[in-house]
This record gives sequence, C-alpha cells and structure tokens, in this order.
Amino acid sequence: MIKINLLPVKRAAKKAKSCCRYGDVQLVVGLGIVLVFVGPAGIAGRCSSMRSRSRPKSRRARRKELDALKNEGPEVEDYEEEQAVLEDKNRIHRATSQESRGAGPAA
Repeated sequence: MIKINLLPVKRAAKKAKSCCRYGDVQLVVGLGIVLVFVGPAGIAGRCSSMRSRSRPKSRRARRKELDALKNEGPEVEDYEEEQAVLEDKNRIHRATSQESRGAGPAA
C-alpha cells in the first residue's frame, strides 16, 4: 500500500540567485583599471615635486635669505637680553618669597 504523509512538511527555501557576485567582479576590475592608469601619474607627480625641492637654491634666493638672517640679528640679541633680565627678576622673587616664609636665604 502507498503511504501518504498528510502532515505539513517544511521544504528547503530556494536559494536566491547570486547577482551580487557579478557586481563585485565589476568593482574589482574597475579599481584595477583606475590604479593602472592613474597610479603612474601620481607617482610621476610626486617624483617631479621631489626633484624641484632638492634643486640647489639660486644665488638670488641665498642672498635674500642671508639678508633676512642679518636683519634678525638685533632681534635675537634683544630677546636674549630680555630673557636674562627676566631670569634675574625670577631669581630675586624666589629668594624674597622664601625669606618671607622663614625658610632662610635661597641656596
């Protein structure tokens, strides 16, 4: 005799077609093409900018730089003098504040 199952049976769900795989392949191929054509242009641009930085300065540029440094000489001297005066004032201030606390003269 033939057996018939009348109970509900869960059937396996059908797999959806994998359409995304084609899109992934297109993305990888597209990025590869971009890198092949744009990559060398970027590398060449970097190399040319590095070459321009490493070129020696012209005489005119060196002279301008030297004049600028000569003009900064008095400013540096003034700064050093002000720094020395401020250090003296700080030393005196510390000594007087320690004496007023009763710690005695600064060592």
